Amino acid sequence: MAKLASEDKEVESTLEIIPGPALPVAEIMSDQAWQKVGLALVSGPFSINLGYATDGVVPEEEDSDFGECLFCRKPKDEVHELAELIEQLIEGKLDSVLFEPAEPFFELRVTKAPVFGFKVEAWLDSGNATTGVYRWDGLGIRMHTTRDNLASFTKQLRSEFGC
Repeated sequence: MAKLASEDKEVESTLEIIPGPALPVAEIMSDQAWQKVGLALVSGPFSINLGYATDGVVPEEEDSDFGECLFCRKPKDEVHELAELIEQLIEGKLDSVLFEPAEPFFELRVTKAPVFGFKVEAWLDSGNATTGVYRWDGLGIRMHTTRDNLASFTKQLRSEFGC
């Protein structure tokens, strides 16, 4: 699981992305590859899970109770793109990152804070994940994080997703 933690250790918030199984390649879309993922937004004792069970497992079969969250891995590897964008932000090449996958089950915005650190906003679109209809509205979290936490998150993303 790739975990982006807030700088607040007293009431920690996190964004967690859990890799799931790859979808079988369909004949009609043989040039594409998709992977199921789970996502959790946690703030203190509260959490919102989408795409996986509370035991942290992404179901093999589609289960409407958990929703279906997907990352495109081919022809464009969205996980690699996310890691690259955050690394550019850490290096100072970008001031902000806005990431929303092709199948929009969440949106992530990371912005360099005016004084120090980074502001993170993550929003879930459970409507798209559970019904296939993109609704744009949803639940989310806001938090501040550190350069080290962002670097650890990208390292975990690359390791967990093999990119």
